[in-house]
Amino acid sequence: MADIRYRADWKSIDGFEYRVDIIDVDYDGSPNNLEIGMDSLDGFSITYSGEDNKRFSPVISSECVVSCVADNTAFESFIDDIVQAQEQRFYIAIYLKDTTYKLFWAGLILQDLIQIEDIALPYKFSLHATDGLGLLKDVDYDGTADDFETFIEYLINILTQSGINRFWETDDLFLKTGVDWYEDDQFTSSPANSLDPLAVSRVSNSAYIKIDKYNNEINETAWNVLQDICIKWHATLILSNGSFSFLQTNNLYPSTLNIRNYKKDGTYIDTSASESLLVLETAFKKQGSWSYLPALASAEITYNFKQAINLNNFLPEQTNYETAVGFGNVAGGGGSTVLFNGNVRCTLKDTNNPTAFDEFHQWKFHMRLQIGSYYYTNQNGIEQWTTNSSARYVVLSDVYHLPFGVSPAEYINTFVTSFETLPILYSGAGTFEFDFIEFIDMNGETLSVPANVTYSYTCQNFNLTYNETFLLDPGEKRHRATNRNASNVAVKSSEELTFKNTFTGDGPFTYSCGLIEILNTSANWENSNGEWSIGGAYNGKQINSLLVAEAVAAQKIPVKFYNGMVSGISTVINPTDVLVFSGGNKYAFKNGTFNANFNTCEGGWVNISVDRNNNPVVEDDTIDKNLPDRGIKNSVNFLREEVDGIKKTTSSLGNKAIITGNHTIGDGDNIIYCNPGIAGLTITLPNYDQTQNQIIKIINISSSNSLTIDPDGSNDINGGSSSFTLSAADVVEIHNTGINDIKWATIIKTDRI
Repeated sequence: MADIRYRADWKSIDGFEYRVDIIDVDYDGSPNNLEIGMDSLDGFSITYSGEDNKRFSPVISSECVVSCVADNTAFESFIDDIVQAQEQRFYIAIYLKDTTYKLFWAGLILQDLIQIEDIALPYKFSLHATDGLGLLKDVDYDGTADDFETFIEYLINILTQSGINRFWETDDLFLKTGVDWYEDDQFTSSPANSLDPLAVSRVSNSAYIKIDKYNNEINETAWNVLQDICIKWHATLILSNGSFSFLQTNNLYPSTLNIRNYKKDGTYIDTSASESLLVLETAFKKQGSWSYLPALASAEITYNFKQAINLNNFLPEQTNYETAVGFGNVAGGGGSTVLFNGNVRCTLKDTNNPTAFDEFHQWKFHMRLQIGSYYYTNQNGIEQWTTNSSARYVVLSDVYHLPFGVSPAEYINTFVTSFETLPILYSGAGTFEFDFIEFIDMNGETLSVPANVTYSYTCQNFNLTYNETFLLDPGEKRHRATNRNASNVAVKSSEELTFKNTFTGDGPFTYSCGLIEILNTSANWENSNGEWSIGGAYNGKQINSLLVAEAVAAQKIPVKFYNGMVSGISTVINPTDVLVFSGGNKYAFKNGTFNANFNTCEGGWVNISVDRNNNPVVEDDTIDKNLPDRGIKNSVNFLREEVDGIKKTTSSLGNKAIITGNHTIGDGDNIIYCNPGIAGLTITLPNYDQTQNQIIKIINISSSNSLTIDPDGSNDINGGSSSFTLSAADVVEIHNTGINDIKWATIIKTDRI
């Protein structure tokens, strides 16, 4: 690389060979020699900063200090350049030699930590650099053009924004992930080793966008997005041994974890086993002390769900759309529509004398608006969604005519077009295209264009937005796990873990911005059903509930913490190494400083034993709250339901439309308005095992026709398995009792008032 301004090939006391490059992106020449250290005790160190006194750190950033020797005026000029330079001009890259030099660590040089000795040459000078993760706090997240991104895409994009991805070649290992949480529709019988949940789970970019009171979009910082993703998956991100690692440390115990490897463009490479991370006690020496983190009383996280943001323009800003533009997945089937508006600037010039194009005319355009396999059209005078792939929406300009009696004649006119589609029938990927077709006369007949007539058009301010018919209010969904012993008694402890509020989760409504989607076994994206488990073992929970349950499982009893120095390893110590102490207990790195010269690491390691027996009680509460960055508050009450120690919540919003046909009650359907026809209709109650303690009110608004209420499967109503009839103008409240001999019970049955 021509931008390497200084280079040192350096050998540590322990015999490991390193290469240290100092990169100046404005430099174009051969590397100058860099002297490392004033004596044999100097070298470089890397300090890793995890969260103190906590078992889990979402992000562990690192800083490197290289001890150099300033021994000539050219090096002092180099120091002056660093001090005066713009950010992201100077970098440090460190390589470790195996058979060849391979990237070990890289970062941006920090100007604000530079100190210069007020003494004559030569003197010791320390260069400080950061891996760039901490700098993400001042960088807005810049998502891709698509509306949805997988979690792998989020990680790749964020790490690219850190500014150091330049040190990885196209085919280098850039990111390792070790995640073992699966939603049960992502696999058939058991997940394949190569199936990475991060690659088959996605969320809308709008989850990380806030809307202020002036309707301006404000992006979350890349740091906040990264932390949110790490917390979501209970995983730690760290730069270690030349690549970034995203690992669920809980799942290193008691078994191994599949590690998926990716290039810097997100391309999957292969899968390896986490056994390579283990370092047995016989291979190292330790000197330090032990401390303990207290057992957790509880762990809690709040999911800030948002209503769908319908202000985002699906279309990039362009002057023409003759090449089709994709705009991500669009939800259909719920009454939502698409709004379009834009300006078209039309220019026509006739250099004939006299004018040859002497016609009143219109410009005719075809718009391709496609969602899934459906196309929107107004051809034949009827607006509709159709599966006919040749169908288009016709756009006509105003009526124009060239100026009379002028040669050459020319006009530049702009017309506005806008419309709202009929409700979108089905969800699917969106595609947009806009093409000029022909000129037509006042009878709609095609006009040929004479010679010497030129024309062009420009698209201006094209705007395509999603119009959610039933915008649901934002709110909060709290997930809390309580630590209990074998006798189901709450553990007495004052230690409570509260995670930062999260932007994503399961539901709670179909069109919530933060709703996670998963790629099912049919290769279709669908809303997560909230059945996440470790290793695909079923008995699933909502992903945020699984998070807090795992946090408690990792700290059900006081957790042993080792503070001290580790040395003597025959390979270079890495922060992703899992140390195996006597008795087979595994310890994961928390924070500390690696000294390259002596191959030692002084810091903290935490025991990663996990006790998933006596599963903690998990509560999921939907809380009615208007968040400051979203619309006007409506009243949303909530009910709790407890199933096998797991509490869930269902909003008591009623159905948005009157039920006129057979209907199965789902989430959010707590108040049902029905209007049966002469033939009647059947209302089927929801799954009994998943809705205990739920109360449902069914209202028959018909003045003459009855309806049938049917239990789910073989479950009973009032102790009997048969359905019952709700007469005209009657109301019934039905309770899921949780009592096996009764199951569903009618609480109140009365005339409608």
